[in-house]
Amino acid sequence: MLSAAPRNKLAFRFNAGRLSLNLVCTERYRPSKKIELLTEPSDVARWLFESKAVARPIEVNQTGLRDTKRLRMAIFEAASFLHAGKIPDRKSVATINEFAAKPVAKVQLDRHAWKQEFVADDPVSAGLSAVARDAIDLLTGPQARLIRTCDEPGCGMLFVDTSPGARRRWCSMTRCGSKSKGKAFRKRWEMRSD
Repeated sequence: MLSAAPRNKLAFRFNAGRLSLNLVCTERYRPSKKIELLTEPSDVARWLFESKAVARPIEVNQTGLRDTKRLRMAIFEAASFLHAGKIPDRKSVATINEFAAKPVAKVQLDRHAWKQEFVADDPVSAGLSAVARDAIDLLTGPQARLIRTCDEPGCGMLFVDTSPGARRRWCSMTRCGSKSKGKAFRKRWEMRSD
């Protein structure tokens, strides 16, 4: 069973507030370089399982890797455009719609374990369909106006701000918020010393 990230792999982040934006977070930006977390098909398999887009570990091939990256880019572009007050471009919308149109997993009752299970002929496609459908729900629903970009320079992670008053500035207080507050404190300290 898949659980923790392999030692040489960065852990995925699931704090963007929506499944679709969590996929976007698998490509991180730093001031000097882009960090790609989906470098091989097994990374996609791990993300789909850890994000709960699929119910059990699955196999992913190179096509699944390419499809996942294509969907991720479309969601990023559409959400970024919407966040900037612009209409998303046709290509991004068409890509999201393409994936959303694919069948999702069917829920069935497992009589032996007496629990629900999700069954799909193509679990990768079904998982990506669930992500695309979440993107459509996000981009057309009330949370669309709550899409934010992290204020920490070099991060730029998209997230849904569900904080009271919708005044959240950072993707995570323990990551970027702490870093930003530390920088502000050092700057104030330096100004006092002068």
